[in-house]
Amino acid sequence: MKKQFLPLNLQFFADDPAGDPTPKSGDKTFSQDDVNRIVGERLSREKAKYDDEYKAKYETKEVELKTRETELNKRELRYKAADLLSEKNLPNELLEVLNYSSEEEMCKNIEVLQKAFSNTTSEKKVPTITIPSNTNPKPEKSDAFLKGLKH
Repeated sequence: MKKQFLPLNLQFFADDPAGDPTPKSGDKTFSQDDVNRIVGERLSREKAKYDDEYKAKYETKEVELKTRETELNKRELRYKAADLLSEKNLPNELLEVLNYSSEEEMCKNIEVLQKAFSNTTSEKKVPTITIPSNTNPKPEKSDAFLKGLKH
């Protein structure tokens, strides 16, 4: 059996037989300088657009990270303050009034509170009642008021 091939016109796919490299009348031609200028303008627009988007995303992420870092530092300082308050025998309710902006500020606040608490406890004196020894604390049996209560 003989193989049959489809007849193809290979010249159909070939270049223009005239070999004229000039563009057709409807096409616009650009010089290399024009192409470089157009591509440069397009790249600068895209770069500016990308820079603006990147900068906005970067700033929001930076703010989020700073907020998280601040919260974490406050939490850590609060734990340290709880330990210091328990060491100095101060109530844990004072955790609500401390300044957690920095460790130095927190320690200063605890020192001030400790001084204030020690001053108030040292100034408080328990009142004592003294009974003079020459008086009889028991009421007399002939008291008219007590007789009226018994009847």
